[in-house]
Amino acid sequence: MGTEDTQAEATQQSTETGNREPSGRLISAFIGSIAAFFLGWLPFLGPVIGGGISGYLRGKNNRESSLTGFFATVIASIPFILFAIFGVFAQVLEGTIGSFIGWMFAVVISMIYFYGCGTIGGYIGAEFSNRAEPEI
Repeated sequence: MGTEDTQAEATQQSTETGNREPSGRLISAFIGSIAAFFLGWLPFLGPVIGGGISGYLRGKNNRESSLTGFFATVIASIPFILFAIFGVFAQVLEGTIGSFIGWMFAVVISMIYFYGCGTIGGYIGAEFSNRAEPEI
């Protein structure tokens, strides 16, 4: 009964202050990943917008929203990762170590860029959010 009372009080406080309830981490990340996937062709803006949407939906906690932005870009990058795995295996079968190293370097740099932009977007989304702080 104690947790139900606490949740009811938090809901009442958030409706009194005009703040909406935050969305769940996975739901927010999935919605943000759709935006990041389809806007991924825009340099810097695609993953930032996807992470920003997920951070906005998650709420005002900057750490939690940044983590949600990171998860959004991880989900959005699944097709890229599958393509990269295919490319790496093709280079291994071909036997060229130079192109294999180049391919791996490009994959790692791309992932760091994409995930970092999503994390920054999640932080920015938390700053603009009008939702209550999520329970962690």
